[in-house]
Amino acid sequence: MGSIITKTDLLNKIDPSKLKLSIDSVKNIRNGGILINCEGNNAKNIISAKVTEEFGNKYNVEEAIPKKPKIAIIGAEEKYMNYENDQIIENIVDQNNLKENDVNAVNKIKIIRKYTVKSRTNTCNILLDIHVHYMIVLSQRKNSIWDGGDVL
Repeated sequence: MGSIITKTDLLNKIDPSKLKLSIDSVKNIRNGGILINCEGNNAKNIISAKVTEEFGNKYNVEEAIPKKPKIAIIGAEEKYMNYENDQIIENIVDQNNLKENDVNAVNKIKIIRKYTVKSRTNTCNILLDIHVHYMIVLSQRKNSIWDGGDVL
């Protein structure tokens, strides 16, 4: 409910067209907050200044912290649950020819979690924290990881 009030307050007092701003979206988030998606630092600074001017200390304006990209490998063979994380990373690097492109690829991929799902027998899922470059490379090779495991 708080997010709706915040959003209504801001949209009633601040007109992006008068400020000559392009706002891509306004989304409700938890704790009564909203997330305004706009392009560039200039737009961010203008919105921040306008919110402070119109509302004073009523609302906090904070810049969203970008999340690190993650990849989930869904449906890999269950035997990979027993592999060491380093072995899994080496397999990913080797199977996708990442060594040819960057000798540091191993250092830019980290296993966050390995887990099985009861509804999918004989498979496991692997969640990776990965450098954005490798995320793009791997996402273009959907079936190249362990017998049909998909990259999502």
